Amino acid sequence: MMTEDQAFEALCQLRWPDGVTCPKCRAPHPYLLKTHLRFCCRNCKHTFTATSSTPFGGRKLSHVKLFALLNALLIIDMRRIPLLRVSRIFNVHEKVTWVLAQKIRSILSGGDGRHWVGYWQTSRGVSLPMTMKRATSATTSPRGH
Repeated sequence: MMTEDQAFEALCQLRWPDGVTCPKCRAPHPYLLKTHLRFCCRNCKHTFTATSSTPFGGRKLSHVKLFALLNALLIIDMRRIPLLRVSRIFNVHEKVTWVLAQKIRSILSGGDGRHWVGYWQTSRGVSLPMTMKRATSATTSPRGH
């Protein structure tokens, strides 16, 4: 099982394969606030995480659960395994799984594709771009409301 630190490192490596840069001013080599698993830019003092300024930012999931859910949603055949079952496997609310799946589908279909900065890689070679801005397009709820 992955620890929170290992999941954070994996998310950082996936987002910034050439080294961490500030999403605000693009300055390299921010310092790590280890107790909070956040970075602070030496240049502009902006604090950020591995998921800040991406569609997956602003989440309340731990890095371990987020990393595992993203990998699971990318690897499984979403047409064969219901999202409700995935949410039960990972012990998260069905809506959390649904929202993550919608964000992944939107990104893979080319939605909000103007600001690519990195890619999520899976064992099947599928890449999931990480965007500079959170998705702002309105999505419908799982029940159509």
